[in-house]
Amino acid sequence: MKKKSAFDKTIRFWSAASSSGEEACTIALLILQKFRLKYPQYKFEVYASDINSDVVKMAKDGIYADYAIRNIPPNLLNKYFVKKENRYHIDKKLKDLVNL
Repeated sequence: MKKKSAFDKTIRFWSAASSSGEEACTIALLILQKFRLKYPQYKFEVYASDINSDVVKMAKDGIYADYAIRNIPPNLLNKYFVKKENRYHIDKKLKDLVNL
């Protein structure tokens, strides 16, 4: 059995009562834009939970209406979201960071 390091290089974020996942998605976006570049030696994980299973399903789908993404700058919207019909689908890079 391998001994666990005394210093775990994983930084975890938890979005409790995450509803449909906007907060967890925003944290993941910040990690990709800022933290990974500045701290490449660390692993980042985002955990999201909610008591309402319907909104957790929405969060897992990662599909949002215009209102939910209204404050995301256009350059980040183009980089991390794909518009299909009248909805925005989060990019795989964001989705992979969030654990529901």
